Amino acid sequence: TINKIIDASGILEVSGLTPNQQYKITFFPNPTPAQIDSLFNSYQGVIGELGGWLQTEWGTSFLPLWQAHTDASLGGRALQELEAAWEGFMKAIMGLWGDIKSLYDLIAHPRENYEKLKNFFTEEQIKKIYDASADAIHTALLIASDEPLMWIYVAAIVAWVKMLPPQTCTEVLAQMSTEFLLNILIGVVLTGGLGLAVRVGTKAVKGAQSSGKVIKLIEDFTGMLMKVSKSKATLHTEASRPLLLNGDSKFNPARKADVQIAAPKPAETATAPKSKPPITGGKVESDAQIQARKKDEPASRVEQVEPVDNAPKQSKNPADEPAQCVDKTCSNGEPVSMVTGEELLTLTDGE
Repeated sequence: TINKIIDASGILEVSGLTPNQQYKITFFPNPTPAQIDSLFNSYQGVIGELGGWLQTEWGTSFLPLWQAHTDASLGGRALQELEAAWEGFMKAIMGLWGDIKSLYDLIAHPRENYEKLKNFFTEEQIKKIYDASADAIHTALLIASDEPLMWIYVAAIVAWVKMLPPQTCTEVLAQMSTEFLLNILIGVVLTGGLGLAVRVGTKAVKGAQSSGKVIKLIEDFTGMLMKVSKSKATLHTEASRPLLLNGDSKFNPARKADVQIAAPKPAETATAPKSKPPITGGKVESDAQIQARKKDEPASRVEQVEPVDNAPKQSKNPADEPAQCVDKTCSNGEPVSMVTGEELLTLTDGE
């Protein structure tokens, strides 16, 4: 075992390795209690700002609409449609989190994911993603890998949808597909990390049969999410860096090569090249803007648990009738029923 400490440059040269011997490289943080407290306080800052906005929206916009809805009558069919739309929305949330690692891949490899990115970004915005500074990309990738932070934004989306009155809720829920929710999180990452003025989801919503009121609602809400991300991202990544930077990889010192990374070049076009540039000399990376690889598996799991009624179920006898208490059962002084021959259960919870 060889223990080393990587400095702020992120580059470490390790000597004394045995030829033809396979090694496993594992790097992990060594945070202090103060750094852990700082990370959780940073989460609370994001939660506080999102919660404050949601409370304001509830008091000023949605509460009067709910009061108007309560005074009116809602048919059973309309209620069923609303429940079905909500079930579809929760399935979209579960689908999003089941593939949350794809969010990191989209940010880490924008050229390979050009076809996906162009659906909701302009060519100029995609070029800005390519040309972002190393610090900006570092911030964006840390945000994308911070699953607790991403879940805070998802929870804000769920809370906002719950506040919507039935007059508009069904129409909004119709837009909340897994892809649409992923687009929102991409906007959160790129706005906070790269500082892009992203209006994620607007293009997709306008392409659907939605009223102007619903479009405005979604635009205002997603705009608020981007605003919070932009104001909190840098400070939050400073707090999360000591804990989130970790990983492992196998290394074989028998495979050797001189590696020289060329300086990054501004992107000439948003489209990805058809083939990689030829390797000459020791240059194996012609543009080292983004060196992140991939996120193999998610760091969290979300399960939807249905509520369970805590009321005990009355036990029944073989005749499918409610069982009687011990003191009302003929037993001749023994803990066995003289009617059925079964041993009596005396626990109150088992009644």
